[in-house]
Amino acid sequence: MQSGGENDGLGLRYLLCQYPIRSCIFRYLDTRSILNLCRTSSAFRGDIYSYLWDINEKLERFFRNPTAFRTALGRADGLIAGSFALQFFANRFWPESDLDINLRDGEGVEILGKYLVEAEGYEMVRNQDLEVIDYDQFIRLRDIEKIITFAKSRDGNGSSPELKVQLVATKNHPIVAILGTYYTSCIVNFISWNKAYCIFPRATLLYGETVPLTEPCDYDVALHNKYSKRGWRVRTRSVNFKPGSANLLRGDLHPLGTCLNVDRRIGGSDTWTMKLGTAGVAPPPQPDSVLDYSSFSLWVTGGVQLDDPLADGCRVTINIEIFKSPSLRYQHTYGSLRPFWSFVGDVLVGNLHGQLKTKMIRSTAESIISTSWRVWDCEFVKPDGWDYWDDWIPEAFEAFNATS
Repeated sequence: MQSGGENDGLGLRYLLCQYPIRSCIFRYLDTRSILNLCRTSSAFRGDIYSYLWDINEKLERFFRNPTAFRTALGRADGLIAGSFALQFFANRFWPESDLDINLRDGEGVEILGKYLVEAEGYEMVRNQDLEVIDYDQFIRLRDIEKIITFAKSRDGNGSSPELKVQLVATKNHPIVAILGTYYTSCIVNFISWNKAYCIFPRATLLYGETVPLTEPCDYDVALHNKYSKRGWRVRTRSVNFKPGSANLLRGDLHPLGTCLNVDRRIGGSDTWTMKLGTAGVAPPPQPDSVLDYSSFSLWVTGGVQLDDPLADGCRVTINIEIFKSPSLRYQHTYGSLRPFWSFVGDVLVGNLHGQLKTKMIRSTAESIISTSWRVWDCEFVKPDGWDYWDDWIPEAFEAFNATS
């Protein structure tokens, strides 16, 4: 049905724009039905996205000025994760939930902490350096330095329950802590200053399933029960995959996307990446491609069966590692060094040697190379005019995959 403007009083789009009707209809639609409705026309999609997935409206619960907060979030290279990100994608609301922001320890933590106190009226109530008690806790917290909690009352005068924002300070890029240590698949979602990412949209939003991602331990029992009560079926194997119905090397139709130890690009087709409106939000220096073209891999252990990677006794884990180079301004991630990131590493090592020879005196260049057993990880003061290749990564990825 085509919209004819203000006179198409009985048009479907017109009806869905009327708040009482729209609110009533969407209350009974699941995510699959909503996304199918979005596919009917670009106009519908725009209307539905602005109604259901308005990030500024969702953030108003915690921040007086959501666009200013998102500017600060971008400057700090922070990622909103945890239950807030899941609520955003699933159109749920849990009044008791906090807002968690993962960001690298250092300047970013100072930027965002200062913003919360000075611009939003929060008070720092806890600065917790993490202490590892046992092996399970070590695995979970290995990428986290500390957690800083900020709080304020909802109405500003202390008579209502607290709002809490937690800054989770990480050792490396915050995406490593999110993908590498989260315990179940439904919470592997995050929001940057201008995009929202749902890593397992089929399982999480279409099938309402969540698959454990860490070794079972007593600490996780209450966490798994929490998401069971919130509507996600905790599966040790996915029931929405029929063995032999898909090419698993490509991840066709599988609820978790690409499996069998194949690298997945964070901004790739298996991820639901939603662009967010950026009016009034100042962009940060770090380009989107750093996150979009980083990757990870799903590892299946415990007797993998080619026709069903989640057969009984198998366990899925996420592998994600830091990729860095003196020729890159920003940290990227990989799941497996081969084949793409191995190619990138070879190119960047050659670039590094070339730059050292042309932009530094010979004795200094030779000293850096000879004393660095891992040349891609060596630290030194870059001379003026040092060339960074971060903008080459997307081009290299597209060209590499076109020929492989």
